[in-house]
Amino acid sequence: MLSADKDKLEREYRKRMLQIRERELVYYISNSNNIATLSALLLGCTVSFLIDQANESFDLNCVDLSSGDDILDCSEQVLLGNGGQGITHYVSELLLPFLILFCTFQTSLSCWGSMLISMLAPRLALHGPPSHFSYVVDAVEEEFDHLRSILATSLATFMVIPLFWAFANLHEGVASLLSVLFIVLLLLLRVVFVRLERSFVLPDAKKITGRWFARRFSRMSATPPRR
Repeated sequence: MLSADKDKLEREYRKRMLQIRERELVYYISNSNNIATLSALLLGCTVSFLIDQANESFDLNCVDLSSGDDILDCSEQVLLGNGGQGITHYVSELLLPFLILFCTFQTSLSCWGSMLISMLAPRLALHGPPSHFSYVVDAVEEEFDHLRSILATSLATFMVIPLFWAFANLHEGVASLLSVLFIVLLLLLRVVFVRLERSFVLPDAKKITGRWFARRFSRMSATPPRR
């Protein structure tokens, strides 16, 4: 009788701990879906930038086709520029496609990683043993931190792209004014982020989880031995 009561108590305890871990898993999966949605929006915008950039004329060869002259002095043309444009215009025009491609890669990686987490993690947690469930939550938490860092890098690159576009297509005075506005906007975003981060900060030592042990599982320790 006492043994049956003990087994029942252990099963109820494990069931409640699994319910807590399930709430953690739902939290990270839902936020991963939010990251996937935002990454998909950024990916669409960067692909649109890339198509517009490909449709524009991109000519850096040192030939004056309008006058029919031969090849000009490349060093003088790059430093002075055609039509009074300086070296800033050519550097921005050259780096702009690379920034767009880098942002496209980052957003694609963030979107694809979030989708894989949302599809693969619940499958392993649903069909695996209880030890796998705890491992899945810890693994999803770790991957979620990586995806958040990738998304932050994508956002920063996405905000820099219009700045390089301004230096490549607008007058340097207007582009400089936009640069000042961009720096002010970036500082405001930084202030808001730091303020919210400090308002909702949670030290790791005070973090309460449904983990059964003090340290996280590894995949090898969570796998039962084969028969």
